[in-house]
Amino acid sequence: MVLCRKIDNTYNFLSGIFANQSFIWVWVFIVAVQIILGQFGGQFFSVFSGGLSGLQWAVVLLSALIVVPVSLLSKFLVFEILKLGDGEDDLEEESHEEHDEQNKKLENGNDILKQVKVK
Repeated sequence: MVLCRKIDNTYNFLSGIFANQSFIWVWVFIVAVQIILGQFGGQFFSVFSGGLSGLQWAVVLLSALIVVPVSLLSKFLVFEILKLGDGEDDLEEESHEEHDEQNKKLENGNDILKQVKVK
């Protein structure tokens, strides 16, 4: 979840992480729920009734941390080796144009409604 914040060619995925308090609270909530369900989920979630051992939690955390170098390597390959992107999304520009076009249609529709109401 933390790595998904920066999808461009930025390698420092932690920059500005505390700028969005909502993101932090959602992330903390998700982590807390996962820990609670993993430790106390019991039969309802098909978890061993005693919860995970310390070694099992270590395996879970190490497995999750493997994602970090894999993500950085994939960004390096895409942006530095293959030169497939410059970090700017061409679709973003198109979406702005579509958004502006939709706004114009809405404004025109609102103008028509105002004229109908006036008559």
